[in-house]
Amino acid sequence: MLSVPANIQTAADPDQSPEDRGAAAADVAETIVNVVATVVSAGGGSKASGARTPEGAGISPSNARQIQNVATRTKQRVTVIGSRAKGTAGPASDWDYILSGNSAQRHSAAGLLPRGKSGGPQLMMGGETGIDIWQDRTPGAQSYTTLITELPHAIFDP
Repeated sequence: MLSVPANIQTAADPDQSPEDRGAAAADVAETIVNVVATVVSAGGGSKASGARTPEGAGISPSNARQIQNVATRTKQRVTVIGSRAKGTAGPASDWDYILSGNSAQRHSAAGLLPRGKSGGPQLMMGGETGIDIWQDRTPGAQSYTTLITELPHAIFDP
C-alpha cells in the first residue's frame, strides 16, 4: 500500500486553509525539484548542468538551424526540453519548448518551430499538434514554467 506524504495530503485537502495548502504545495514542489536534481546527478557527486549543445542533444543540424532562425527572427530565447533535449526522442516524438518572448512573439514562433508527429495538445479535428510550448515570462499564467537547469536542455539565443 502506497502511503501519501503529509505535505501532499495537506496540499490536496480542501478543509485546510489556503495558506496551509499553499505552503504544503510549495514544499511538495521543492521536494520534487530536489529529488529530480538528485536523480540526475546520482553517481556524479555534484549537480551537473543539464545544458546541451544541439549536437549533444541529438538535434539534427537542419532542426537546429530552424530553431535558431526562429529565435533570431522572433527575438526571444528558445529552449528545447524533454526527450528532444535528452536525446531519447523517437521519430514521432513531440517537441517541448520554453519561450521567453511576449504573447505575440510566442505565437509567431509556434508556427515556425519543428513539430513531431504525435504528442502535444489535441486538435479539434483529431490528432495532436506535435508541439508543447511553455513560457517563462509571466509567472502565474497557465503556461508558465521555469527551466530546471539540472535537466537536459538546449538553449537558442537570438
